[in-house]
Amino acid sequence: MPGPSLKTADSTTRIRAVVRRILARTGPGRKKKFTDSNIFYIVAGIILALLVNQGLAFAFQTPTPIVAVESNSMVPVFRCGDILILTGARQDDLRIGDIIVFVAPGQTIPIVHRIITINDDRTFQTKGDAVAGQHSFELSIPYAAINGRVVTIVPYLGWVKLGATDLVTAIQRRLGFSVSETPRPPECYVVR
Repeated sequence: MPGPSLKTADSTTRIRAVVRRILARTGPGRKKKFTDSNIFYIVAGIILALLVNQGLAFAFQTPTPIVAVESNSMVPVFRCGDILILTGARQDDLRIGDIIVFVAPGQTIPIVHRIITINDDRTFQTKGDAVAGQHSFELSIPYAAINGRVVTIVPYLGWVKLGATDLVTAIQRRLGFSVSETPRPPECYVVR
């Protein structure tokens, strides 16, 4: 169900007020002056991050070159909160044992699992290393659903992305927007 209808000016004012409140505090009971130059640096940082992501997408030949792990289904290879660097792979280059990132039908969060079988129709079957069985959507993954193959793992850095996502979701809820969210599994928060 959609959230309340907000006019653009009204929502911009609300977002600016929330950002000012969040960034204004520098210590217990102390306030820092928040200026438009602060907003400029925040926006510039976001634009720079998007440009870097697009550059990496071009260089690695995949629309999503960086993915933050959101579950522990591939332990011990990587864990929730790790960052994965992906590269595009042609269908004929994918092999059994490769770890791929794909989007399953009806899912919004990319899934990262290992290829365990290549079907006769050139679709793929995957399974998480730490999962007992396969989900039904893992029995026939078309090549078009695959975002890329994992080439590098950066431990812990994904928590920055996961924390930022949680913060944005909390702000959206606070502003009255309807937010659909798939919660992270509880095992994600277990200390290594």
